[in-house]
Amino acid sequence: MFKLHGYIGIILIIMGEILMFYRWEPFSTYLFFTFLWVGFIFFVDALVYHRSGTSRFINHQKQFWLLFVISSLFWWFYELLNIFIDNWRYENVGQPEWLVFTVAFSTVLPAVFEASDFLSTFIWFDKIKFKLTVTNKKISGSIFIGIFALILPFVLPKYTFSLVWISMFFLLDPINYRNKQPSIIGFLQKGKPKLLFTLMFGTLLCGILWEFWNYWAPAKWYYFVPFVGFFKIFEMPILGFLGYLPFGLSLYAMYNFFISLFRK
Repeated sequence: MFKLHGYIGIILIIMGEILMFYRWEPFSTYLFFTFLWVGFIFFVDALVYHRSGTSRFINHQKQFWLLFVISSLFWWFYELLNIFIDNWRYENVGQPEWLVFTVAFSTVLPAVFEASDFLSTFIWFDKIKFKLTVTNKKISGSIFIGIFALILPFVLPKYTFSLVWISMFFLLDPINYRNKQPSIIGFLQKGKPKLLFTLMFGTLLCGILWEFWNYWAPAKWYYFVPFVGFFKIFEMPILGFLGYLPFGLSLYAMYNFFISLFRK
C-alpha cells in the first residue's frame, strides 16, 4: 500500500510546478522550491517504503526531521567556500535572504539520502562486488588528501575549485572509520560497495532535478566556472554534473561525523 505522505508529496510537486510556471507572486518566489523538494522527499520516501517495507519517515521520524536541520548547516558551509571560489550566484531571491536560503538548503541532505535509499531497493547494485584492503597508511593518506583539497580552493580557487566537492569525503570518512562510525571505507572493507554507488548516483539524480527545476525557476542560481563552463545542460556545464558524484559521499561523511559528536 502506498503511504499517504507519498500522495502529499505528489500534490506538493504539482503545486511547485504550477507556482514555477505561472509565476503567482509572491508565492512562486517563496514557495516553489520548498514545495518541489519537500514533495520529492515525501514521494520518494513512500516509494522506498512501498518497495522495501521500511523508510526514514515511517520508521525513523526523529532522524528524518533532523536531516533537514543538519542539511541547512552543511550547505551554509559550502556557501562559505563559495565566497572564495565564486562558482555560483543567486538571482531574485526573496527577503530575508538568510531565511529563504536556510529553508531551501534544508532539503539537500534528506533529498540525497532518500534518493540513495530508493536506488538501494533495486538489485542492480547488489551485483557489484569488490573489497578494499584498509591500512593505516591509506587512512592517513586519505586524511591528508582531504586537508589539501579543503585548503587549496582558498589559495588557488581558479584552478582547484572542484576540490571542494571531494574534500570532506577524503577528510571525514577515514576519521569516521577510525572512530568506528558508519563510513564508506568501512563498507568497502567488508566487500559491500552498494552504498558507495547508491549515494553517488542518488546525488546525481537529485542534481539533474536541481538543475532542471532551477532552469525554469523564478528565483535561481547561475554558474561561473573557469575553463570548463562550456556545453551547458540547463544552467550547469556538462562536466559540472560530475561534481554531484563525490558530493553525495561528502554529505554522508559529514553527516556521520556530525552525529558522532553527539553519540555516546
